[in-house]
Amino acid sequence: MSKTVLSSHIIGERGVNAFADYCNRHQPYIIWREETKNDFGVDGEVELTEITIDGKTKPTSQILKVQVKSTQHDNS
Repeated sequence: MSKTVLSSHIIGERGVNAFADYCNRHQPYIIWREETKNDFGVDGEVELTEITIDGKTKPTSQILKVQVKSTQHDNS
């Protein structure tokens, strides 16, 4: 029997990727750690950072668990 990739899985992965991209572009930088095993809907965690007086990016140890919800929109 052949396997099928559900559209909901694809949409979910696109949502997680979009959130990771948001974290990478955010100023100050947001550290994104994707959860690799299914943990009751937790997709990953973020750790906030701050810019020090000398311009370096430093983790703050403030960590939030994240569940990304995604939908598909037609661009018409």
